[in-house]
Amino acid sequence: MEEDLMRRDMLVDEVMRRGMATVDTDRPITHALRLMRKNDVDGVVVIEDGKLVGVATYWDFMVRLGNLRVRSADPSSIYVSSVMNPPRATLTPETPIVEAARLVVEEGAYLMPVLEEGSVVGALEAKDLAKALLDEEVPALNVSMKSPPTVNLSDRVIHARKVMMDSGLRSLATLNEGAVVGVVNDDQIVEAYLNLIMTLPMERQKAQIRHLLIADVGPRHVKAHVESSLGGVAEVMVKNPVKGVPVVDEDRVLVGFVSVLDVARFVMAQA
Repeated sequence: MEEDLMRRDMLVDEVMRRGMATVDTDRPITHALRLMRKNDVDGVVVIEDGKLVGVATYWDFMVRLGNLRVRSADPSSIYVSSVMNPPRATLTPETPIVEAARLVVEEGAYLMPVLEEGSVVGALEAKDLAKALLDEEVPALNVSMKSPPTVNLSDRVIHARKVMMDSGLRSLATLNEGAVVGVVNDDQIVEAYLNLIMTLPMERQKAQIRHLLIADVGPRHVKAHVESSLGGVAEVMVKNPVKGVPVVDEDRVLVGFVSVLDVARFVMAQA
């Protein structure tokens, strides 16, 4: 029987991101997205008058940029305050990661500011919990979704956005003629939308966005073999800008999918 190797006393301090990017509420979303790209993070912590007021993630941007009225505006005139949400939870460096995992699962807190003496010192993304599982020997299939939603390279990006919003998944397994080629992420949809909005005149944007294909965006080529351990999948998640990893057989047929939510559920169960 495989041994659970995650330390149950592990703290947020051991997996959090220190020096998380912060932005003021009155900065344009283009500024926030530049910071997110530069720092390779899923979101930003939003402050006003030096105080924490919210968070804004790629998911939040994806939801907002899919709105036709928003797409008709100059992104530099859309402010972070219109995209952010109040933090669903905050942590301290001493918070046990099993508690952080519970907040992901039960509160949908995919980005949580970490506070020390009232000041923001970092943040924890849901996928950071995978860092605690790198030595985990449990088979990945034991914790994976068995029939996850998928998209095809020939599908439109607007379809992928709808599937994400319906399922709550931040990454989707992407297929080509039945074989897994990788995943498409919420951040890729945001960047694709933003690129069209920034480069095309308004009268051409709607048609171009409607016909934009996942193949045009390009999936991220990650996957794990059916015999992989959860630790192996966690390593793929940590080393790549993805929020889910397809599990495939020898023919690259999808047999499971491990999302950041599955990771959080596993960590939570170790309490």
